[in-house]
Amino acid sequence: DATGRTRFFGHAELGAEMATDALAAIRFSNKEVQSVATLVRYHLRPTQLAASGQAPTGRAIFRFFRDLDGLAIDTLMLSMADHLGARGPLLHLPAWNNHVAYTDYVIGQHYPQAERRSAERLLTGRDLMAALGLQPGPLVGQLLAAVDEATATGAARTREQALAVAARHLQRKRPAAVA
Repeated sequence: DATGRTRFFGHAELGAEMATDALAAIRFSNKEVQSVATLVRYHLRPTQLAASGQAPTGRAIFRFFRDLDGLAIDTLMLSMADHLGARGPLLHLPAWNNHVAYTDYVIGQHYPQAERRSAERLLTGRDLMAALGLQPGPLVGQLLAAVDEATATGAARTREQALAVAARHLQRKRPAAVA
């Protein structure tokens, strides 16, 4: 571009398609093909978790690890490799050090979240249905997901706080239903 920066818009999507075709042609398993395609498709996401110069929020980190499941760490590593590959011999060491520190921060924030999330759940679906007068259904699962996120990020540490998170989420989902 005009600043001398090399850009390739859409390269993550195109790269995922190319990886899928190449790996399928050499008979990798469907799981392996899907995993690599996911890595390639989302390798830019780590650097998009926060505004430039800002640390990503706990919520953004939670959602990154939730969405990428077992591939989140691999995606972070691919993001680092992409950073190196995109700059080649023009690598700016302070920018590289910032990228490494950013990756370290994201990983460092994830593990305490994972520990809080794997602790005993503050609420069950039955608890939500009883407290909020709900019937079984997808809404209960959505509320539990909101509570899990709040628990992992430290926004809900008690049963009462978890119920408050669920009630607020329900109110946003169905404003007329909660008066």
